[in-house]
Amino acid sequence: MSKILFKKEIKKILFSKKFSLYLLLIYLPLVISILVSYKAYNDPSILETLTGFLPTPLKDMNPKVAMMIHLNLSMISIALVAMLEGSEFISEERESKTLLFLVSRPIKRYKILMSKYMAFILIFLPLLFVSTILMSLSVYYIGIGLISYEIFFAYLIAFLLFGIIYINIVTLIGSFANKSTTASLLSLISLFGWIILDFLTIYLPIGLKDVVEEFSLSYHINTIVGYLSDGEAALLATGVNKINPSVDSLIYTTTVLVLVLTILPLILSNYIFIRSDVKTN
Repeated sequence: MSKILFKKEIKKILFSKKFSLYLLLIYLPLVISILVSYKAYNDPSILETLTGFLPTPLKDMNPKVAMMIHLNLSMISIALVAMLEGSEFISEERESKTLLFLVSRPIKRYKILMSKYMAFILIFLPLLFVSTILMSLSVYYIGIGLISYEIFFAYLIAFLLFGIIYINIVTLIGSFANKSTTASLLSLISLFGWIILDFLTIYLPIGLKDVVEEFSLSYHINTIVGYLSDGEAALLATGVNKINPSVDSLIYTTTVLVLVLTILPLILSNYIFIRSDVKTN
């Protein structure tokens, strides 16, 4: 990672017009979740109406449900922010010709990509961290209840995993796309298709559900969340969390999340970028 380029990217993100949009996208679900939680806490029928499309509608508002609503709404915002920024790590620089200048300097290509990536990650993840804290505090102060440390930590890990994995997938897509519009479109289709798949799994018959869940990000994160919270927390209303998953199950889930969806996309992104030609036209 290049320290000079890293600092430059930090300033570029913080003072860009898009940063205000990022703040709106990340914290709008927080405001909506607080309002919905407060209304549903005072009138439980509201919650049942809002979740009537689920196989088993929710009837009682509690701290866990409030945090679950916040995370489910935030999944879309996290995907949008990841798409808007990550898809332009390389493709936008190609279009503006600044990438040609960067690779002509004595800076290794992987340092260019990792400087941009780390600059965004170190801004993006703290915003998600603050959002999670504000939601847990709001749930307490509006009278719904106190969130236990285990549940808070489980949801925090879920937020960070979604943020890291989404941005890594988008970085991979952007590494081989020549235009930022192409990278954004492919990222939009990929991430939102993934989110739709997450929610569709709760309606599938058992046999098909078992197969599709293997490709569902929420399913794998659900396992981690359930383990960390002793089965008390869930991402989706019908999420099935294993309090004490088998060692094999936990190792498999961790491998998928850490190696396949976190480390591998970064390795491939750097490999593709290093091997690609930077065109002058």
